[in-house]
Amino acid sequence: MNDVQEKLLDLVFEMSEICREHNIPIVLCGGNALGLERNGGFLPWDDDIDLFITRKDFEKLDKILSAQDVPDRAWVTEGRYPGYRNPLPRYVDTSTTLLSRSRLYDGTPLGEMVEFFVLDPFPNDPAEQLEYQKYLWLYCELLAPRFVVARMAMPAGVVDEELYRIYESRVKSEGLETVLAEIEREHLTYDEDQCDYLCGRWGVQASIVKKSWMQNIVYRPFEGKMLPFFKDNTEYLDFTEYGFEWTRVPSESRAVPHNTIINLNTSFSDSIESLREQGREAGFEEAL
Repeated sequence: MNDVQEKLLDLVFEMSEICREHNIPIVLCGGNALGLERNGGFLPWDDDIDLFITRKDFEKLDKILSAQDVPDRAWVTEGRYPGYRNPLPRYVDTSTTLLSRSRLYDGTPLGEMVEFFVLDPFPNDPAEQLEYQKYLWLYCELLAPRFVVARMAMPAGVVDEELYRIYESRVKSEGLETVLAEIEREHLTYDEDQCDYLCGRWGVQASIVKKSWMQNIVYRPFEGKMLPFFKDNTEYLDFTEYGFEWTRVPSESRAVPHNTIINLNTSFSDSIESLREQGREAGFEEAL
């Protein structure tokens, strides 16, 4: 493990213990689930932690974390930070710095973090699934316009630019919150009892999992810590965008970390103040 991965491991173990204490199921997913099977821990280039949580359990966790004031920690959600236009809640270590272009000006603490993919009921019918993904893309685009750069990763039929223009115009006249609430109510809400799948709200592509997986979670060793994964972790990897070739190691050009600036020894607030000072010395107006 490198220093960043050690920090992330401590952070996710901390979150896992909070959730175990309050009987809230969470699951490591994405590259962490892949790394567990292929490397017994982190992928060598991995620099983030992704977690699944159901909508109901997220609401429970949100109440718990929102009521706490823990030193060097911040719970970042749309509801707590008006400038945070992103569907992924984040548990942030504020004693560190993690900067990216897309979040430099969102008004939230910018440190090492674990991210949550909140899972909602996803329909069984293929036609309804495609319609759901189309409106999910629209929802995320309106909420966080920077996601538009990822449109090439979407399945055919999901990206509807004409629909986006219609809703973008409505946002200007009716307000963002009103339009998002309508999309959620009319196009993204299904009865969980009628659905075999769950879907994470994200802008790049729909993160779809079987509902039964969230009911079968086990703790497995990951870099010396016992952490929660799907019992059917390899089936999950087959089912996701990794496909049946997830055992293949990617080429060196694809095995790269995210494009971020990381400082584990300086708080985000000190880093931002340093950037401001550099800007003032260079004669730029206050921007951060």
